[in-house]
Amino acid sequence: MRGVIYNFSGELDEVSHLFPNERLARLAASLERAGHEAVVLDRANFADLISRGADFMRTLGSVGFFDDDPDLTAAAAAEAEAVLAERPQMVLINLWHGSGFKFSRELAAELKRRDPALPLYGVGQKVDWFREHILNLPGNRLDGLVTGLGYETVPRLAAGEDAGTVPGMITGGEEGLIINPAPVTEGGAVPKPSYDGRVYRSIEEKIPVFSLALSNLACPNRCAFCVRPENYGRTLSPRPAEAVFDELRSLHERFGATHFRVEDSTPPPKALTALAQAIRESSLKGKVRLSAFSRVDQNAEEDFEAMKDAGFISLFFGMESLDDAVLANLRKGFTPGEVRDTVERAHAAGLFTVGSFICPTPGETRESMERTLERIAEMRDVLDSVLSLPAGVYPTTAWGRDPDAFGIRLRENYIQELLTYPIKYEVPLRHWKPFPFSYAMMGRPAEEVEFGDIAAVQEEFARRVREDLGIPRVPDYYRLLADRAGRPPEETAMRIVKGIMTRDYRALRDFLRIGAPA
Repeated sequence: MRGVIYNFSGELDEVSHLFPNERLARLAASLERAGHEAVVLDRANFADLISRGADFMRTLGSVGFFDDDPDLTAAAAAEAEAVLAERPQMVLINLWHGSGFKFSRELAAELKRRDPALPLYGVGQKVDWFREHILNLPGNRLDGLVTGLGYETVPRLAAGEDAGTVPGMITGGEEGLIINPAPVTEGGAVPKPSYDGRVYRSIEEKIPVFSLALSNLACPNRCAFCVRPENYGRTLSPRPAEAVFDELRSLHERFGATHFRVEDSTPPPKALTALAQAIRESSLKGKVRLSAFSRVDQNAEEDFEAMKDAGFISLFFGMESLDDAVLANLRKGFTPGEVRDTVERAHAAGLFTVGSFICPTPGETRESMERTLERIAEMRDVLDSVLSLPAGVYPTTAWGRDPDAFGIRLRENYIQELLTYPIKYEVPLRHWKPFPFSYAMMGRPAEEVEFGDIAAVQEEFARRVREDLGIPRVPDYYRLLADRAGRPPEETAMRIVKGIMTRDYRALRDFLRIGAPA
């Protein structure tokens, strides 16, 4: 059996989309180790962005989700021809938000028009967020959705099993929905990703920052806003440190890779230290750089000095707020004091510390925001970067399941509007499309809060952090890219944002030193 795994993230709104997609490479590997053939067609790469051009991307980003456009229709037809040229017997389509999701749906429709018997399944981020709601959208042509990691599910589909009986599959629709729980993937069973050029096409046109997984990506926490436990489970299963290190070493030897990002949002305790120790004891010490997510509680006992010595340069902490009541409402499970203690230790070791905040959150008050800003000010000597976005409400979270309990109001067509919502991370929030939800904040009930109110609070928060406290906005992986480009982090952030906003993909590629100059 030959499976094609397809990815197109749409109009570029986030530079990390140009990194090799670890999950798709592992899906390919899961097919190969079961005796099947796999091809990854990943169109989120510089060659494809440049060949399609800024005008096409601008059109793609501006067309309404359910509207027709002749250029888009022609592009989907050409892409269907390219996919079918690979002689697939099954196609997995990585689903995104906004324009990438729209194009993927157009592609699915065209593939079904040309070959009605070809099995088409959705995988990836959109499935993790919205699950069965995707199948209920008008015009859906997908035969089912792969939930969870999919490493056990996809080989069973390839073997010809009925999709309606395979664990981890969602099939049917409103009239006959079948939801099969995803199996728990053991950390030791996570396949080594397949990035070889015969499988993962155009890998040389991706930004060579490779993701590493320290576990099965499960999360034992119960944060009110987060989708991850619903999709990957709460049974956290670490991968053997030697397997992670072997993967890193192979990528260094095969591709000359020097920059890596740990993908786990909740790394198993001491797993970061174990990887660091393996690097320190090898010939790779001094040759690689890494960034990682980290929990201020579960990763508080990491050996940050060892991590720095091994090549870790940045840590991302999901702080969300520094107000005690807001943290409790978010169900974060830690205190502002724990945040400060862990960040101080990481910074003292020489790591670039990044704090991510949700502002406003449902129930945010002027007092809670001011308290968070005050405590950020107290940490500005140890907190190198601050990121912020307002709260998003997704159906598979506690907020989405019980909105009334959190002071959240969902619009009547909430699911469909959210499914098709175009997120534009680098654009000021006031220029985004209004959210299909609102929430109580600043002493006002959700019914009285408009999108402009939410945007105004978020932009005030971000401005005060940047201008009053002097803390820049530099994501952890921007710090990695700055190291790779040999440029200061803030300049790197500015150049990346400019390249995305102006759609000057050639300049962005040259700045990041990807491939040969065109």
